[in-house]
Amino acid sequence: MWLSYETCYRIGDTNMKIINYINRFKGYLIAMQVNAVSRIFLRSRRLSPFLDTFAAGGREILSGTALFPAKGFYVADVGAFRGWFTMISSKIVGSDGRVFSFEPNPDNFEILRKVVLLGGLKNVNIFKLALSDSDGYEYMYLSEYPSMHSLVLKRTHRKITVPCMKLDTVVKLRKIQRLDLIKIDVEGAELKVIKGCKRIISEFKPLFSIDINHYDEEFEEVSALMREFQYEIRPLFSEAGKFYSIVAYPPHKRSLVSHLINKTRALSIIPPEVKP
Repeated sequence: MWLSYETCYRIGDTNMKIINYINRFKGYLIAMQVNAVSRIFLRSRRLSPFLDTFAAGGREILSGTALFPAKGFYVADVGAFRGWFTMISSKIVGSDGRVFSFEPNPDNFEILRKVVLLGGLKNVNIFKLALSDSDGYEYMYLSEYPSMHSLVLKRTHRKITVPCMKLDTVVKLRKIQRLDLIKIDVEGAELKVIKGCKRIISEFKPLFSIDINHYDEEFEEVSALMREFQYEIRPLFSEAGKFYSIVAYPPHKRSLVSHLINKTRALSIIPPEVKP
């Protein structure tokens, strides 16, 4: 028996509603996971070694691949994904600090929004926005893995258009008075983000925590650019002899960086190979 177009449409519409409800429920479950695991991570050192089992999507952050801030810091989480670093930073910086989180992928952003909502993170502002070296729109190339969508690395042929902006522009428009730490993990587009921070670097002299494991030349290219700003470089995390992340900082903040690196490594669930 043939179904009419109207009947097929109603069935399709019903199926889409069911799928949307399932995705929404799944999003809340992931947000609850991020909140619960992050709180345990910060509160109980005895349980930290067991969190790796429950930290799907957040293992890198809990392993210390990004520099954790100090109390009262103003932090930019660039490439916030599902909010692991945002959640932990929000709790560390406290009521005197702020976290500005940027995630352009719609699905990841919805989970990030739920993390902030369920966690009651009143010191967090979220932006459905990619940071880059220009203001406008760019293609985001989608990956089969939700943490690996990229503005520059074409892992699949699927792509979407996302709004993008320089961090300099965001700071000016939102009248942000300072930034102390900028964490960047944007799947190969780290150089584009840094080039959009020239005024911030000149005025605020923030620390940078940068993932550099997306292509072979990334460590050299990012390090060279940061040295043009008279910044120093220290490796933060390595695995199997390969650098995964670095910290870039102005020379007068060298002792602060040493303190924060030690703090990050003390918190991490997996001791990194790189030593201070």
